[in-house]
Amino acid sequence: MARALFLSVCCFFASLFAACQECTRYVVVAAYDNKVGADMENLRPDDFGVSAGSMPLSVVSAEQNYHNRLLVLLETDALGNNDKLRDKVDIVTRWARQVPEGEPLAFGIFGQKAIFTKGFFSASKERTAAISDVIEQEDSVGKTSALFDALHQAVELFGDHQPGDTVLLVSDDFDNASRRSPGETEREFISKGIRLFLILRQNLSRVGRDFNWSPHPEGEILVRTSKETGGAYSEFSPAFFRFSWAGYMVGINAPSGANAKGKLKIKLKGATEYFRKAVLYYPDRLPACDAPTAKQESAATH
Repeated sequence: MARALFLSVCCFFASLFAACQECTRYVVVAAYDNKVGADMENLRPDDFGVSAGSMPLSVVSAEQNYHNRLLVLLETDALGNNDKLRDKVDIVTRWARQVPEGEPLAFGIFGQKAIFTKGFFSASKERTAAISDVIEQEDSVGKTSALFDALHQAVELFGDHQPGDTVLLVSDDFDNASRRSPGETEREFISKGIRLFLILRQNLSRVGRDFNWSPHPEGEILVRTSKETGGAYSEFSPAFFRFSWAGYMVGINAPSGANAKGKLKIKLKGATEYFRKAVLYYPDRLPACDAPTAKQESAATH
């Protein structure tokens, strides 16, 4: 009896200690000046006010020059003789090839099936060759869209999560071939802590397979997922591509259970009009305490 009581007391204090432990989590916060249409520059850690639910949290770092992993996922089905779609595929492929040296990037295309580079490449020469190898296989992806299966494979390519992991999806928001559901994809992105950015390959009302003028349920879920994960969405825009690297890698000290305390809330504390006009993009939840730090290198990065 005494031994059981002793073990119970030990377990109680061990759980209490674990609950009180703090760790530093890292999230990307994109800060956009909506008035002038530009990223906000030179923000400091004490410019950010952070809380999880009603729990205030402390910001210990805010680095504007960071290197997050980006996977560009491009829909290449149903091109046919559509010159506008062909031009957009060529533009996105060129964007990916021109990503600055040192930025870890992977590239994938999909239709009925998906094809990806073999991991992430930071060196321009190797990255360009890997992208060319993928895009040369576009005729083999099929003529239907398994969008959510492709997103699942994209998540798997990241392996262990690193702060700032991002998928940039260029797609029509339409799926007619996936085995996975939109809801499964949404939960997977949230649980893995991967941001979803969405560029519409063409306007929903102009998608040839769309016979009504209401938004696709798939598109609604993708837009919601982008908001929940700290991403964003846009119609086709060259300026939007670089937004995947915009913002700050913010280090937040928080107790181990803070990610379950409520939605993450981040604001700029300055009283100037410059700060009041800011639009911030960040995830709904903090990552777990056992998530890797922002300083870790990916074993898959070349």
